[in-house]
Amino acid sequence: MRDSTLWIGRPVVTGSRSRTLVLALICAAAMSLSGCDLLPTTPEPTVAPNPTAAPPATVPTESPEPPPDKAPTPTPVVTVPPQPTPTQPVPPAPTAPPPTLTPTRVVPTQSPTVAVRGRVGTAAVARSIDSQQRPRERATEFDAGERVYVSAEFIGIGAGSTIGIAWKRGDEPVFVYEQPVQSAFTRGYFAFYLDPGDAIPGAYSADVLIDGQVQREVAFTIRG
Repeated sequence: MRDSTLWIGRPVVTGSRSRTLVLALICAAAMSLSGCDLLPTTPEPTVAPNPTAAPPATVPTESPEPPPDKAPTPTPVVTVPPQPTPTQPVPPAPTAPPPTLTPTRVVPTQSPTVAVRGRVGTAAVARSIDSQQRPRERATEFDAGERVYVSAEFIGIGAGSTIGIAWKRGDEPVFVYEQPVQSAFTRGYFAFYLDPGDAIPGAYSADVLIDGQVQREVAFTIRG
């Protein structure tokens, strides 16, 4: 279109041929300006569709680094202890049946006998005694509230021994009295007494003791 425009009005010739050429040029310029379709048009080339690009692969986003003043908290590591391997139980070995025991008679163990340092010669129950504690009025029956004496003869008593008496009503103990011997002696009388007071009438007895062992026994009765 630019060339046609430059040609308009350039040739200045006379004659029919020149006019024809001028008209032809004018027509060509006019057709070019008006967009007439006298000339065949060249079809536009078909543009092939662009191939579809595959979606880009996802790139993992990096975690932002923590600021320098805040260190990441370490994740605690939990250690799982190994589980014990179960063992097969071992069956117990068969045991022999317990032997049959034959009952035997149990013999009680005898307590060791302590050597007594001395002995008792005579022992008597009396209502009264003399100045040397020997019996003066012997008796076996007493009224309620009447004092009862037991006089005993001790022979060969060593120093550190104990002498005494145990009063009983039937088989029940009533009262026990013991005293240590300060000095050894060959022979002597010692008297013990009992004030029955409100004692229950009945049969009574007394055991004469040396070092806690019975040497003599005497009996009496308290009447009601």
